[in-house]
Amino acid sequence: MKNAKSAKRRKSIILRVAIVAFTVYVVVSMVQLQLQLNSAQERLDKLNEQTAAQEQKNAILQDQIDNSDAYKEQQARKQGMARPGETILVEIPND
Repeated sequence: MKNAKSAKRRKSIILRVAIVAFTVYVVVSMVQLQLQLNSAQERLDKLNEQTAAQEQKNAILQDQIDNSDAYKEQQARKQGMARPGETILVEIPND
């Protein structure tokens, strides 16, 4: 009888140790995953800030392009406009 009780007790202790070890493993894994998630979120926030800053720079540059005299002249010439006194020559292809 003693052997049966001690065998059950050993199995019970081994099972408890295994459950505790598994629980510790799961908790440690979850903590590591949370740390990785926090790190990835910080990187994402920094990249979003950089993207917003770059978009603002791009908007400023685009505004400079849109308001430059050379750009305005180029767009006017595309529409067939000319400066006063200029003659516009159009090439007519041979058929």
